[in-house]
Amino acid sequence: MAIKIQRPGIEQNILSDLDILESISVFLDHQFEELRCYELPEIAETVRKTLLLELDFTRELNNMNIAHSYIENGDVYVPKVYKDLSSKKLLVMEYFDGLIFKEITAFPSIEKKSCKEWSIYSYEADTRRWIFSC
Repeated sequence: MAIKIQRPGIEQNILSDLDILESISVFLDHQFEELRCYELPEIAETVRKTLLLELDFTRELNNMNIAHSYIENGDVYVPKVYKDLSSKKLLVMEYFDGLIFKEITAFPSIEKKSCKEWSIYSYEADTRRWIFSC
């Protein structure tokens, strides 16, 4: 099994960072007319909504189940998730051995060519790591 645990206090840290981002975006929007076309406060609000959704691991669990239901061939593998053991801040899933994306670039080119398909295992947002298996 693989267990993804939300770091204690991460929600408050993210909220604080988002408040700072919002303040900066509003300041820039008010102070610099040439930046208004970028709609920075709206971008900051979109970032806020998206990141706050990412804090709920039950959404990730549901998305993994949906993805699993659509995948019929062996080109992509989505690990089984254990809903009864998971929660908003805890995600329990099948362990799947793989590689960190940057490790793929270390392969000699002949090995890359022999690897016909890559399966995404998981994206860990807090470490910005994609896990792949060949």
